Amino acid sequence: MKRVTFIRHGRSLANEWLSGESSWGSPNFTDPPHLKDSKLNEVGRMQAARELSLNLKSVSADIVFVSPLTRTLETLRLSCDGTDNLPVKKFALPLLAERLYMIADVGTSKSTLESLYSPFVDFGLVTEEEWWWNEDRLEETYVEWRPSGENQQYSVKGETPSAFKQRMLDLYTFLSSRPEEHVVCVTSWGIIRALTKLDAENCQVVESRIDDIKRSLEEWEDDEY
Repeated sequence: MKRVTFIRHGRSLANEWLSGESSWGSPNFTDPPHLKDSKLNEVGRMQAARELSLNLKSVSADIVFVSPLTRTLETLRLSCDGTDNLPVKKFALPLLAERLYMIADVGTSKSTLESLYSPFVDFGLVTEEEWWWNEDRLEETYVEWRPSGENQQYSVKGETPSAFKQRMLDLYTFLSSRPEEHVVCVTSWGIIRALTKLDAENCQVVESRIDDIKRSLEEWEDDEY
């Protein structure tokens, strides 16, 4: 049966921000523009280069897919640099990008990412320059689903529940259609939680099977996410 190994990125600048007084969705929450496409902080870089790099020595894979957000790309590169870890093709895959909760989840253009990470990562599956979810993709009237009413301020609209659920269904279809028996996905908390129901820590490795992912999606409750 097809195995899927999920890896959450290392601690990011946004994680650091959210662990302080401005926890996500709390009263008076602010969404500072400087966190756009949040990078790893110093702790996150060490997590990827040391802890995750060591853990990946025992992980085999037929192919790797990585979210095109900077924090996941950095995590993958740092965990593989100077090692024999994951010596297979690596593809950026927009379906793996974190749900757009805040500006930290807004991406960077494909051309810029290619200049920074190619040929280590292949960007052939990224078909749009601005590949991340944005309000231009709305197929319905936007209704704020994030915590609001207590002076919360968001810099961008959030990816709607229906859009996120459809993206997760599309991700499952993509993964289940792949011929490889063992797929590694480097991604974020929201994606791992949606597909496994687990709250992964930074740089945690989560093992799953394609049937378990299908079951998680079948049991999806909209208010969970």
